[in-house]
Amino acid sequence: MELEIDRLNHIKYEIIETNDENYVTLTSNGESILGLCDNANRKIYLHENLDLPSKVKTLRHELMHAIIFEYGFSKETYTEEQVCDLFGTYEKLIDDLVFEYVSRDE
Repeated sequence: MELEIDRLNHIKYEIIETNDENYVTLTSNGESILGLCDNANRKIYLHENLDLPSKVKTLRHELMHAIIFEYGFSKETYTEEQVCDLFGTYEKLIDDLVFEYVSRDE
């Protein structure tokens, strides 16, 4: 499924649920990678065995990576104000996209 994260510029990211260890892993030592944002190919990978709360949290996290990249906010560090601005600006968009994704099968 594709999610359009920038409707003005029609930027879409494909969401892929997989257990391919090249993208996601579940381990017992706490080093799990539940999701991955591949900005170069506009893909977000989610581990296919996530329960709904974990899937929502992971997708929100990976969408924030996509938004930071696509809107040119990428840098080494952010001030508290910049983080709050990013959250305040994009939280509703991320919530809407996550709802669109998780409700696709209903």
